[in-house]
Amino acid sequence: MPTATEPEVLKVLRQAKELARRYHELTGKPLGVTGEIAEYEAHQILGVELTEARNAGYDATEGGRRLQIKGRCILPGSKPGQRVGSIDKHKKWDAVLLVLLDENLEATAIYEAPRAKVLRALRKPGSRARNERGALAVSKFKAIAELRWPVKIRSATLKTLFCGAVVCFVRFGALKNRIVNPPRIPAKTVYRSATRAVSKRSTSYPLPSLTPSPALPRIPLGAVES
Repeated sequence: MPTATEPEVLKVLRQAKELARRYHELTGKPLGVTGEIAEYEAHQILGVELTEARNAGYDATEGGRRLQIKGRCILPGSKPGQRVGSIDKHKKWDAVLLVLLDENLEATAIYEAPRAKVLRALRKPGSRARNERGALAVSKFKAIAELRWPVKIRSATLKTLFCGAVVCFVRFGALKNRIVNPPRIPAKTVYRSATRAVSKRSTSYPLPSLTPSPALPRIPLGAVES
């Protein structure tokens, strides 16, 4: 995608989102721009490189991987069992990105499923829509995919952060208590400590002797010549 046209494209997409929202308010139906918005949301959030229009098989690349991008608008109160758009099993692609959008066509989550898992799910018997049209249910896609955005913090990491915060809080409280309410030291302990310190210092650095120096001999006044 040319970088020079990106601001203009994003401006058009913002207008398209507003039109789609208005169209849904008037008709109760979604406007058919979900796919295009999903592609640019993936580009903006994940940084994938979009391909030229009408590129067969995939919509974007990332580190040499070819990605199909599918979008699905999940409206409030929508029925379960919504499906992802048709996935062509015979095209050349490495993974599928599913961009979930809210009623304002703003991205809420992006999932990625590798080709092997997608093909295995599509071949699983039991659904004509899945086997013939390549349309997986959103719930099924999420079950075989990895959440790429927003980044999910693992429970172990959350537990570590929580424990660290608790320890810091307890230590800070103890320090604050010692500053505000310092421990009382008995007078006898203070006296003994001071006496011990003075005794130790006098041993290390002895005081100069106070013994008076011997008196000088007196010289008679007559012995001094004028």
